[in-house]
Amino acid sequence: MQLKAILGTIKLYKGGFIIKRIIFDIDGTLIRDVDFKPFIIETFKNYGIEDLDKAHLFASNIDKYEKYYNCYDKDLYLNYFSNITGIKLDYNFLRILFQEVKKAIPNNSVPIRRMLATLN
Repeated sequence: MQLKAILGTIKLYKGGFIIKRIIFDIDGTLIRDVDFKPFIIETFKNYGIEDLDKAHLFASNIDKYEKYYNCYDKDLYLNYFSNITGIKLDYNFLRILFQEVKKAIPNNSVPIRRMLATLN
């Protein structure tokens, strides 16, 4: 499975930003030819998990999460992937994930980079 892009849609809420939704561009309409799996693997390594099978489980279930929940909620997301991987994932995991995913976005995708920059 090749994840093509990740894009956060944000909303101003009480003076700060909250994430309303994460969109995974599986078909490559937003950004083409980006394989996110190495960045997901790096996320797990930086989180202290060296088991590559866990990273592959995570990557291969992103589309299932999106189909089932049709929304992004930090707690639902963490609970879902904690159950899938058998690892207790927390907000620090999400912080690392967004840092790694930003590295995968091509430099010519300025609007997407700006939006992802607001997620930290």
